[in-house]
Amino acid sequence: MGNNGNFDFLATQALKELKNVYPHISYYVVLAYPPKIPFEHPTLYPEKVAQSPPKAAIDRRNRWMVDNSDRVVACVKYGFGGAVKYLRIAEKQGKTIYNLAAQ
Repeated sequence: MGNNGNFDFLATQALKELKNVYPHISYYVVLAYPPKIPFEHPTLYPEKVAQSPPKAAIDRRNRWMVDNSDRVVACVKYGFGGAVKYLRIAEKQGKTIYNLAAQ
């Protein structure tokens, strides 16, 4: 999961709570930029993202997450914006998708 929005924040908090109940769960926050302060959660900063220009970092991070995931959890309500872009990429790749907005 990323760390650049309310959904990312809420998902991180939910996974942290779930890990307390189910210690075998592992998760990582995938960073678009190098952290400026120590991070509370386990993180990944993919080389492909680190090598990208700052304006492309979030796009490259999001694409990296879709490419390297078996399942995608999203909250896409409308047919426009960044989230729907990556949801469509995940669909084309045949990923298992959980869209919380469709519940």
